[in-house]
Amino acid sequence: AGASGRELLESFLEGKGLAKWSQSIIKAADIDNMQELREMQNHVEEVIKAADLGVRPAILLREAMEEIKRQPAVSGTPVESNHGTIEDPPPRNLGQDVSAPASSSTADYAKFLAVKKEIMELTQRIDQAKKDEKKYVVEVLENALKKKRDEAETLEPHQTVP
Repeated sequence: AGASGRELLESFLEGKGLAKWSQSIIKAADIDNMQELREMQNHVEEVIKAADLGVRPAILLREAMEEIKRQPAVSGTPVESNHGTIEDPPPRNLGQDVSAPASSSTADYAKFLAVKKEIMELTQRIDQAKKDEKKYVVEVLENALKKKRDEAETLEPHQTVP
């Protein structure tokens, strides 16, 4: 078995010189894998403040996040998630009738179901973050939730998303 998402995340942070601060970063950001770290790109300063990082680790975290930003989620450097690699959604065939699926639609529907599962998980994490009064985490997760709902719509345009 391969490394878990959490182990990959810790290994990434340690590789960027943040071993001493990795646990406080992970806890402050409420993240468990590289995809969740990627989702924090626009909230690095909030994570730095919440993790109470000093100047040096703050600089290292900013540099690590810049590196992640430069790495595309597709094109040879996929980002791992609980559901495999994150890829661009398949191109939509606007003329295709959803009730009469084409041969590729089985894979599309499987991806749609995986995205719906991620939506449910994000919703649960938002509820927990609200209980814990972590406003910056709620904001980040709500942005991720919106993106997942948009992705679900592109995968299955006639299906309603919770």
